[in-house]
Amino acid sequence: MRTNLPEKNLIYFSSKHSMGYSPSDLKPKSVGPGKSVDNNRQASLALVVFTTRVGGVSQPPFNSLNLGLNLGDYDDRVLKNRHILATALGLEVKKFTFAQQVHGDRILNVDESQVGSGSDNFSSSLPATDGLITKLRKTPLVLLYADCLPVVVIGLKHVAVIHAGWRGLMNGIIIKAVSWLADLDKCPLTRLKVILGPSIRGCCYEIGASRLQDFKSRFPKFEFLSSAHLDLAVLARHSLVQLGLEPGNIKDIGLCTHCHPKLFYSYRRSHQTGRQAALVAKF
Repeated sequence: MRTNLPEKNLIYFSSKHSMGYSPSDLKPKSVGPGKSVDNNRQASLALVVFTTRVGGVSQPPFNSLNLGLNLGDYDDRVLKNRHILATALGLEVKKFTFAQQVHGDRILNVDESQVGSGSDNFSSSLPATDGLITKLRKTPLVLLYADCLPVVVIGLKHVAVIHAGWRGLMNGIIIKAVSWLADLDKCPLTRLKVILGPSIRGCCYEIGASRLQDFKSRFPKFEFLSSAHLDLAVLARHSLVQLGLEPGNIKDIGLCTHCHPKLFYSYRRSHQTGRQAALVAKF
């Protein structure tokens, strides 16, 4: 398949293989649940993708694989970038399903009538939503990021993608999504797999003493850094383990969006910037 989006510009995994990824190597590796203890109930086969900013057609300050509309970039360039991504993955761009993210805790279970929402214009994106779940096959759920934490969940029948910034973490969106998915699949939390994508890390995310105190009150069992910094992924992992997920079933990509300007967009680094994506599609 010919495309101008080389594989090295994607971080992607397939859930039919065992977990494994080295942050020092951006070549695609495989990650996912594999077979469960009950051989009659395998986890969903799913494609999980975290994009970088490399390989698209957008110009500065959105260079180059900006996937976000309504940011100031030219719509035709963003739509071309989405087409480039879909072609590279062998997916239909018209089925890409987006949400209008608001840093809230609303989660939607996507049905057939909602497939393709926001794929070619911002206004048709699913309104005021920061988490998407579906059991539909070949339906890419796509959320956009520029420092917030992408979270992908793979269950026995459903998959989910979550947009979690500090507000989302404070409001428990990850826990709500994971708990709902386990309920939909009628399975214990120990059967779920979670992947934490690239986000701003504790090395770069200073939140101030007052907000840090709010987090300490909200998460009393978590050992925060002594300075007023927050690591979204580390806190998310802690919350998931406390909820009951197996630590070995939680994969953290471990890449900081702020530290890698050539690879990722970062809103904290540059307010006028593009968005990379987290995508999950069940097969």
